[in-house]
Amino acid sequence: MNERPCWVDTAPAWTEERRELPERVDVVVIGAGYTGLSAARTVARDGASVAVFDKQGLGGGASARNGGQVLTGLKPRAADLVERFGRQHARTLFAASLEAISVLERVIRDEAIACDYERVGHIEAAAKPSHFEHFRAEQELLAREFNHQVELVPRSLQDTELASDRYHGLLVDPRSAALHPVKYLHGLARAATAAGVRLYEHVPVTRVVRQGVGFEVRAGGRTIVARDVIACTNGYTDRALPALRRRVVPVGSCVIATEPLTRELAAAIIPRRRVVFDSKHFLYYFCRLSPDNRLVFGGRVRFASSTPSSTRESAAVLQRGMLQ
Repeated sequence: MNERPCWVDTAPAWTEERRELPERVDVVVIGAGYTGLSAARTVARDGASVAVFDKQGLGGGASARNGGQVLTGLKPRAADLVERFGRQHARTLFAASLEAISVLERVIRDEAIACDYERVGHIEAAAKPSHFEHFRAEQELLAREFNHQVELVPRSLQDTELASDRYHGLLVDPRSAALHPVKYLHGLARAATAAGVRLYEHVPVTRVVRQGVGFEVRAGGRTIVARDVIACTNGYTDRALPALRRRVVPVGSCVIATEPLTRELAAAIIPRRRVVFDSKHFLYYFCRLSPDNRLVFGGRVRFASSTPSSTRESAAVLQRGMLQ
């Protein structure tokens, strides 16, 4: 078993550029994943001087290790959005999820990022018969309140979309997409540096202190003065940002990938190459078949530690789930 992300092995290599640490910038961005690089590119294009720091390498968190799914909607289902926020605000939130996809597509187009982006749609697979009935209600609500169309595929026909008999029908949303996570990450990094962003990998930020109208940021043994700080650390937030750390709870998830499959087997498993996840609370999710026809399969497993033995144990749990 190769314990590196398969995305790293199928993307052009990224070369880290060493440069002198700055004494002063307009904006310090902490975290060189999708969020940090995108924010840095945006403010740099508006004329700010920007430095991005990451204690790991480029995309050392989830940005290089995710399933590559570009999905409509939010974590709460449409009915939960309406119940919690009311119809109008729920519509605004759902529309924001669609606009996020449009923004992503504009960045890919404007920066000519070759990341295997494809509007393939997503499948949600019903783990129980009752879940498929929930899909019917979801379909009606999405059409009525959000003007968003999805399709239902009954169990008797689901082999047209997914070669598994474990599920009880499917919900298909053709608006979702897939991409190669690391190719997009590298393209975003190139776009940011082309806009003037200075990127510092393996340079941890150890302290952020407000001083007057700005901040003092301690990084790499040097104090950098910045007007603004953007924290893009997500589940990797550490003691440098204690207020944010208290509000973020990291949740682990693991992903495995097969060796490249034959074209015939790949076409049989997911005929339309959609991205897939199921309706369990601790769900399985399948990336689309990768460009070299690997099946990428992920889910929640055991997270007592991140030792090599626990990594192999988690992989074994996921392999059993994938085969089932």
